[in-house]
Amino acid sequence: MDAEQRLARLREKQRERGRRYRERKAEQGLKRTWAQADGAERALEAITRPDIARGPVEMLPVDYYGVKIDEKPTRQKRARTMLATDKDWIEAFRDQFWPAWLQTGRECSKAAAALAWAKVPHPDAEGDFNKLMDRMEADVAKWRAEGRDVKFYPHAATWLNDYARTSVLEREGLI
Repeated sequence: MDAEQRLARLREKQRERGRRYRERKAEQGLKRTWAQADGAERALEAITRPDIARGPVEMLPVDYYGVKIDEKPTRQKRARTMLATDKDWIEAFRDQFWPAWLQTGRECSKAAAALAWAKVPHPDAEGDFNKLMDRMEADVAKWRAEGRDVKFYPHAATWLNDYARTSVLEREGLI
């Protein structure tokens, strides 16, 4: 048997397999298309096969994924409450920390720094703020004494994340 005959035989087997599949589906009374999603498929099955329908079927238009078109998914927003200390903490970032950081000469993202600022633990807001500012001034003085170029100063967010990590370790007594 040569290659052409083997290929023709293989094609004939595939045609026969497809024909048997279509016959089985026709016996079940289903007409299936690839575009039907799982939910729409079940609704179609219940309509086309009355022997499995267990009651009235609600006819609503559905999209490809079986979601009713009339229903729109809604996201519930959680009510966010901010403590007075958190408001003061955010104001301290905006009014005191950020201008002081800009005086270092290092340009960076204020939004990223604000996110990092929110992660800094501050149970004693005033004491923690003073400690943070002292540490920042000490680090900037150290970088200037080293003769480090401004472009090699860390970004504010990086410095704040590092400060938050070390302050947590200090509180737990691991440093």
